[in-house]
Order: sequence, then C-alpha cells, then structure tokens
Amino acid sequence: PDSIMQYIDKIGVPFYQFSLDLKIIYVNQATIDFLNCSREEIYKNEHLWFSFIHEEDKTNVKEALLQMVNNEKTEIMLEYRIKKPDETFLYITDRA
Repeated sequence: PDSIMQYIDKIGVPFYQFSLDLKIIYVNQATIDFLNCSREEIYKNEHLWFSFIHEEDKTNVKEALLQMVNNEKTEIMLEYRIKKPDETFLYITDRA
C-alpha cells in the first residue's frame, strides 16, 4: 500500500480521499500545489477543502459524495468550480 501512495503522490493530477463522514484523509502533492496549502492545513481543517468550492456548487458536490458513501452510486462524475488563491475560479471535472 505504501508504494501505491508514493506513486499517487507523484502524479501531476490532484488526488484526494475522503472518509465516510466526508473529511479529507489524504491529498497528493498536486492537490497541495493546486490549493496552495500545506498537507497539515488540509488535514487539520475538515472544512478547508469545501471552502474552495463555489457556494452554488457545494450542495451538489456534498450530495453526490454522500450518494457514494451510502452505496447509492458506485461512480460519479462531478463538475464544479474551485476558487484559486488569486480569487479566480477554475472549472473542475471530478471522477469519484
């Protein structure tokens, strides 16, 4: 398992894992670079990840993730906006 996480940490695409209660439990280096936060900051503040999501998109993202947690869906594709540190938004396509 450690070698898999070392590989994931080196890929250039943001990757993250949530716990069943939607708390971030892992982010790779690309996610850290993208959010411009330390890994410790992300793990310490359970709401930090969602604070980057555009207000209009938060409910849809959380509902979709909860559907996976509740085994209602095995795979989801999400499109939402993330606010960058310079206050601009990027459109994200996320596969879970």
